[in-house]
Amino acid sequence: MAEDSELMDVILDGPHVPVKEVKEREITRMVIKRREISICKNAKEIWDWLETAYEGTIDMKDSKFYMLTTQYESFTMKERETIQEMHTRFTSITNELHYLGEVVPLYIQVRKILGVLRKSWESKVDAITEERNLKTFTKDELICNLKAHEFKKQQGKEKKEVKREKSMNEGF
Repeated sequence: MAEDSELMDVILDGPHVPVKEVKEREITRMVIKRREISICKNAKEIWDWLETAYEGTIDMKDSKFYMLTTQYESFTMKERETIQEMHTRFTSITNELHYLGEVVPLYIQVRKILGVLRKSWESKVDAITEERNLKTFTKDELICNLKAHEFKKQQGKEKKEVKREKSMNEGF
């Protein structure tokens, strides 16, 4: 007992198995879903019910498609946003569009990303567009290239800050 009190507790009381706590609202929703499915007469009705419940109606899909298309068309890189953060937002939009049946070709995505970068990225965008064939340049290659450039820019800023601090301290 002195060596492992938790083991002794298990021996005396049995193992504690955590139970997922289900809220009353969740139970109510599950019961309603079971009833709605149970009144379906055949597999087709069950399928249609499930499809509507989990994917939405055609009107809902159309609304979502319109919203995502608008988000894609007006997409820009936010101020102080990293390449990874921008890429995550962009990929979320294109994946949702893909799920709804609108596949944006990868080379179009590459061009879109290059076009939405902030003004401070202009020289990097020029270098990429001059040295690469954008039809064969993958999105992953682009993001890795941009992240590497972002990392170098960040290191440059940090070096300048260290130099500035040194010169300020030497002045005192």
